[in-house]
Amino acid sequence: LIGPGKEGDLILRATFPVLTPLLDSCVAVVEKGANEDLAVVHPTMSAIKECTLQLLCAICRALDNPLIIFLDDLQWADEASMDMLNVLLTSSELKNLMFICAYRSNEVDVEHSFCKLMDNVAKGDESVEKMELFSLSPTSITSFIADSVKKEEDTEMKELSSAVYQTTMGNIFFTKQALEELVRKNILFYDMMCFEWRWVVTKVELANNMSADVVESVLGKIRYLPEEIQELLSVMAYIPNALDVSTLKALMCRDEASYEERQVLDLLQQSSDEGMLLLVSPNWIFAHDRIRQASLKFASEKSGSEETLLHISSVLLAEGSDREWCQYVAVDILNSLPVEKTDCNELVKLNLKVSHLARNSGALGKENALVHKGLESLKS
Repeated sequence: LIGPGKEGDLILRATFPVLTPLLDSCVAVVEKGANEDLAVVHPTMSAIKECTLQLLCAICRALDNPLIIFLDDLQWADEASMDMLNVLLTSSELKNLMFICAYRSNEVDVEHSFCKLMDNVAKGDESVEKMELFSLSPTSITSFIADSVKKEEDTEMKELSSAVYQTTMGNIFFTKQALEELVRKNILFYDMMCFEWRWVVTKVELANNMSADVVESVLGKIRYLPEEIQELLSVMAYIPNALDVSTLKALMCRDEASYEERQVLDLLQQSSDEGMLLLVSPNWIFAHDRIRQASLKFASEKSGSEETLLHISSVLLAEGSDREWCQYVAVDILNSLPVEKTDCNELVKLNLKVSHLARNSGALGKENALVHKGLESLKS
């Protein structure tokens, strides 16, 4: 199935566009009368799983050393992704490969689909190991902060680290946000006369100047950023996918605001310098899910958020002719809006259209949800 001009090549390109650079540049074509055009593929989930398995087998056979695939945040994986993962983890054909699957144990119980999957995979397979990763200890947090502010781990330093640890409980991301918050509030500051970092408040005052919640801490940082960066983060927060510069330019241009790609790229770089975004070339993503969560909260607090959502959905639908994910995100956005804000007839058609895409991809749960949304729109 896999190879230049073969059906599997088209299936992988259609399902996972990110794999295109890895695949042959040869594109299969089909005759349509006297003209030639790209083959239109609507693969079944069974075909997608088989082609993905064959591709990984081919890659692993060609490697001298084992391939390692790291999958993060599996507590949020959908039904179709779990189904795919089950095929790959239980395949006897797949050799020379290690999967590292990370998830938040406090968000996964015994009834969660990932928990059931790993129980199934672990049966009779001694190669499966489970490792608990805990937050950093008070000693480690002290060392981290001392290294950050270039000070010795003395009594004064331990007072600062103790206040930070009691707030963050050793979560390294939260610890970094807490330190940044203290700097923003000028509680922790660099003394230009002494050429060192200093703080001149008590442990209680230190604790009172740190947000008790990591999202609130990040939200405080967003409020200090320039307005254009706030707008960029707000727009990106509504979209769960990685975004390229051209798509972001279309999303940012609305009302009287107009941007060139160079300007958008500059805003993205500034956001990256602030630790908010990461470049996964050629796309941009949030550096942490809590940053996206804080950006979404900031966006929802702004006036005109519903108009923003309508603009985002219209741009995504215009962009979605060759990118199915745009249609998925657009329909979810429109379904979240009040009935009076949408065209019910058009929304019914869109739910039906995207439900067909979900069915073709094997995401039956998503298909059912969209059909139900479409029926609800008919009733209104």
